[in-house]
Amino acid sequence: MEKIVFGNAVRSSADDVGPQEIKELECDLGVDLPDDFVSFYETVNGGYFIKNCWKTSDDIVYIVGQILPIKHSLSSSCMLLENSFKTLRDKGMLPGGLVPFAVDLGGNYICLRESDGVVFWLDHEKTLADDDSIVFLSGGFKDFVSGLLPEEELEDYL
Repeated sequence: MEKIVFGNAVRSSADDVGPQEIKELECDLGVDLPDDFVSFYETVNGGYFIKNCWKTSDDIVYIVGQILPIKHSLSSSCMLLENSFKTLRDKGMLPGGLVPFAVDLGGNYICLRESDGVVFWLDHEKTLADDDSIVFLSGGFKDFVSGLLPEEELEDYL
């Protein structure tokens, strides 16, 4: 089943998540998620972006692999937003205020800063002490989703 969200097609595979489940997640994680992020998850809870590439101003391309679902796993892998958050936090790898919402093809995380919706890439093999463990991607979640490009447009960079 495909759903159109923020102008980008997304295949949703997990069960729906409602406002109450999102409020429970926010309480459990101690975060207050931006409205556009909550709206996205109420419509699309997990899956894959059809347009899945983000190109930075430095011509570095990040490929989004999976959108992490809330509560309802896409498979037996148990890759859930809340599990990823807790694992990264418990290992001291997640800067305060960031919430992982997707993974790239290398297992790194795409994260949202809860206070303002800014989107970052987080290297899962580095510590927070490493200067390049986190990279700014977009000034907002909605801009990130609508700014994703198809791989065909970026073949010269891949």
